[in-house]
Amino acid sequence: MAAGQKSYLFSGMALLPEKTDLSRHRYLTIIMEIDLADGMIKNCDVPIYSGIHKEFIANIFVGKSLDSGYEGFAREIDERVHSITKNTLLQAFQSLYNRYITTRRSKRDSDGDSDSDSDKDKDKDKDKDGARLPDGDGPGRAFPEGEAGGCGKRDGK
Repeated sequence: MAAGQKSYLFSGMALLPEKTDLSRHRYLTIIMEIDLADGMIKNCDVPIYSGIHKEFIANIFVGKSLDSGYEGFAREIDERVHSITKNTLLQAFQSLYNRYITTRRSKRDSDGDSDSDSDKDKDKDKDKDGARLPDGDGPGRAFPEGEAGGCGKRDGK
């Protein structure tokens, strides 16, 4: 990493389905080390997954930039991952992505890095595919209540 650049640690979590081999855990957490300057993912871990599962997920993310948007990663996970926790992983990644976007915007605003081009400023709430970025994570925002981040109940309990 070049002098002066810092990486940041981000995490996202989501409630696991109750009847899985991971049921002794309550949440799935995904953790990433990200270079905020370019969104490049330096490292990725999902602590509750086994070795091969962790490596497979890391290979989807590491070396790519979150600045390319959520949808491309979500499509790749949906296409390539066929495990009972796939939807939970997607929810946890959505939470992490929301934190990344919020932090990146905050840093850009505090560093005075605002775009002078009005077209860029107009599209600041969209990813590279033109999709609207979520407003943050939590109940009633990025996720419908009960889907992620511990916002709801398991199986109606």
